[in-house]
Amino acid sequence: GTAVWHPRFSPLFLVAALSVSRAALGQQSLFNVPGGEIARPGHLFAQLQVTAARGAGEGSLTVDLGVTPFLEVGCNVNHVTLYGRGSDGGPAPSALTGNASFVVSPARWLRLSLGGQFGSSWHRVRAQPELVLEGWFLARALSFDDRLRVVVGAYAGTEAALGVGDPAGAVLGAEFEVVHHRL
Repeated sequence: GTAVWHPRFSPLFLVAALSVSRAALGQQSLFNVPGGEIARPGHLFAQLQVTAARGAGEGSLTVDLGVTPFLEVGCNVNHVTLYGRGSDGGPAPSALTGNASFVVSPARWLRLSLGGQFGSSWHRVRAQPELVLEGWFLARALSFDDRLRVVVGAYAGTEAALGVGDPAGAVLGAEFEVVHHRL
């Protein structure tokens, strides 16, 4: 199953979370790409992602506090084993980060964002700090009631931000708001 503690829910995440393959544990960092929106000053953003597979499951938690209209600070606690063996600590380590994003809305139904994530994590094998850097450009199309969103874009980052694999990629997804702005 999937547990979500966040006002947005991605149908694509449900497909990945319900996968019965152990390989699904390695795909969780796909959903760790920032959404391009910043928490309002003084407000919290919290998200819990759970990957459940046959014999193993893990979770990742993100908590951010809005500082300015363009900046939030927080932390990511990634790859916490919930049951079974879990992953090997995974694609992207836990990190203390800041996110900066600039958003323009050329139309009521369209938001364009350009942003970045910066911070520090701890490399488990080398036992030293790592620089977390990531940048993105996203276009977010909103439905008439703003509860359904389609997101397309691109991102690039360091291994500490994205995990092992390609240093850049494309974003294509959908979000559906289940609970409206509780934090």
